[in-house]
Amino acid sequence: MNVKKFLITELEKKDILKQYGVLFEAAPTPATPTPEQLTIDKRVVFPAGYYNESYILKTELPTELTKVVEFLKNKTGKSFIVDVRIESGESQIPNTDNELKKPSPDNRVGTGYLSKMRANTITSYIYKVLEPYIGPGKVLPTEPKIIATAPKIGETKWKDQAFCPSKLLPANDTQGYECFNQKFNPGTGVLNNWFNGKDKLYSSIKAKYLEEQYIRVIIKVGLKDDPKTCLDNMVIEVNYTDLGKRHKCNSAIYEVYIKGNLSKTTPGVLLIRNDGAKYASLNNNYPEATSNGGPTLINYDNNPKNSKAVGGVRYNKFVVTPEIAASLITDGSTSFIISAKCLNPFNNTEWSGGCHKGVGNIVITNGKGEKTPYESSTPNGKDEVKELVSMNACGKGVAK
Repeated sequence: MNVKKFLITELEKKDILKQYGVLFEAAPTPATPTPEQLTIDKRVVFPAGYYNESYILKTELPTELTKVVEFLKNKTGKSFIVDVRIESGESQIPNTDNELKKPSPDNRVGTGYLSKMRANTITSYIYKVLEPYIGPGKVLPTEPKIIATAPKIGETKWKDQAFCPSKLLPANDTQGYECFNQKFNPGTGVLNNWFNGKDKLYSSIKAKYLEEQYIRVIIKVGLKDDPKTCLDNMVIEVNYTDLGKRHKCNSAIYEVYIKGNLSKTTPGVLLIRNDGAKYASLNNNYPEATSNGGPTLINYDNNPKNSKAVGGVRYNKFVVTPEIAASLITDGSTSFIISAKCLNPFNNTEWSGGCHKGVGNIVITNGKGEKTPYESSTPNGKDEVKELVSMNACGKGVAK
């Protein structure tokens, strides 16, 4: 009897098993999202009196900068901000520039000198590493700004320690260099000078000096706030929420505008309230009337018609549509101005025919949902336009 053998591939076998519910494929492991920011915080140690680049190469900083470079390469086409801050500390031990290779006292330097030289070396090194990624069309359009803060001088004194009494120093030795001299005699009753006692007798003091001498490099890399993301669907509220005053306003109606800081248009783009009204009203309890003598009855009140609402809170919400947002940034504006214009459409005689002043508070909610409140005075004179808020694209206040 001849038996025919049928051969199937491994792929076909798996397919059959799956059809009968015997084989289940494991769900794919989700990809780990790439972080949108990176922070490097490292100390760089130089030997006493030295600051050349060779000592950087012996630290962790080159490896950390490689992480920065890889981050930038993986984010090509996005907008980045790179902040570099160099902090430093110096002890009160007298400084010498050992790079000069000159005998003391020719290599003596003042407080802060070594910190500055080391910060310069680190700055040059960081620019050199990042240079291939800086320029038009690259991930870093301009050079990152590197800020080196003034060094923090340690509190552990050098002069007037047991090994360095001021009274035995030459008049021109203001820092106490003489106390380094292995032949220096600190006086009767002192067990050892600095040279002979630093590793044993004065070890705790030496540890403090070492702790107070440092260079700290902090690098923050991340996405810049995208103006369009923040401006799209930004909500601008013109509200009255101070119930303590129990106001009874009938002359608090304003048009609300927004424009970029480079715009020549005055006062800017008129915003429409979320219910379609072309104004913000803090009014209450105003009788219906015809506007400008026309036949249509208009009521600019902004509350239910009941006595409890008189003096109550008022809310006006305006949305910056994506179309308006796009128009605001086309000229390169980096900050934006929200203004109000006093209407008083019925020419009430209150406030000399103008609008209440000092009424209302502003709340900005950007497209990312971040809220920023402002206190601002509204315009008083009829047809007067007044700036309420000067902000960046994400609604944060900027200096005028």
